[in-house]
Amino acid sequence: MPVTVIVGGQFGSEGKGKVACEFSRMQSASVAVRTGGSNSGHTVIDRDGTVRIFRHLPTSAILDDVICVIAPGTYLDVEVLLREIAEIDFPLDRLLIDENAVIISEQHKETERASGLIEGISSTGSGTGAALVERVQRGGTVSFAKDDSRLPRQCLGHSRQFLRERLNRNDRSILEGTQGFGLSVLHSRR
Repeated sequence: MPVTVIVGGQFGSEGKGKVACEFSRMQSASVAVRTGGSNSGHTVIDRDGTVRIFRHLPTSAILDDVICVIAPGTYLDVEVLLREIAEIDFPLDRLLIDENAVIISEQHKETERASGLIEGISSTGSGTGAALVERVQRGGTVSFAKDDSRLPRQCLGHSRQFLRERLNRNDRSILEGTQGFGLSVLHSRR
């Protein structure tokens, strides 16, 4: 299966963004998938030497002809994504946002600020964790990408079918994970 998965073995800040972009370049990837939330910034340096930090777009967005996918397991801060698209003038025909990505609300951010997690575990307060908790609780109050009018309609779809077709064609895909192993709720003390 032509998939390369980039994950962090520590607590984040291991250089996953640069590694993912370089693997995309070296392996001539046609698809780059970003998962997680807006709580981690991945850094890459574009052709002009400009440092770019992406919290939603895969770092391979700086490469020509790579289709960027925002996966259904993503917790999406729409304003952050739209700002990233605008900053690099990213072509919308190269972006697929899964309809089932969860939208991070201002309430999610406020929940994290009030929880003490910023001070307690150095949380970024992005709202990603609170949005994840809400989704896991299945209370019916989660908002999805398909329901958010701020997102470009032409970018919304189902990533599962798209990715399956790409894999069937043996197109190289890069999966760029966020954060690191040490932040896993399964392996941390808090």
